[in-house]
Amino acid sequence: MNQTAPTKADEWYPWQPAEIPLPGDTLRDTLDALDMTQAELAQRTGLSGKHVNQIIKGQSALTHETAIALERATGVPARFWNALEAQYRDHRARSDEKVGLTARTDWLDAIPAPAIKTLRKLGHVTATARDPGALLQQLLAFFGV
Repeated sequence: MNQTAPTKADEWYPWQPAEIPLPGDTLRDTLDALDMTQAELAQRTGLSGKHVNQIIKGQSALTHETAIALERATGVPARFWNALEAQYRDHRARSDEKVGLTARTDWLDAIPAPAIKTLRKLGHVTATARDPGALLQQLLAFFGV
């Protein structure tokens, strides 16, 4: 078998969206498509109008039970609502972590610059010093901490 060394074009960088829409945005769009008001959704699902509004505004998490109720009222599968909520919460937690790590740039001083350069060259680290939070996230993931 004749193998060649990987080239720059062969490198893979995981895509990270800058923002993830609130599940409530999709719920609002679904209600519009169904020509259903929030009050009608509340009545059909047994949720309070206030709770439906809080979900739409992103002030309340969409639970598994709520996802099932939404499935019955809208015809959109509960697994879809659960996936939207999970993706949103995961993105939000990672963004919050990144902000917190940005304040810990002293950790970057403990890692020799040549080591970071080597990790970058090997493709284990893609973030630059311009984004210290992302760089720390990637270094912590590489070292398993």
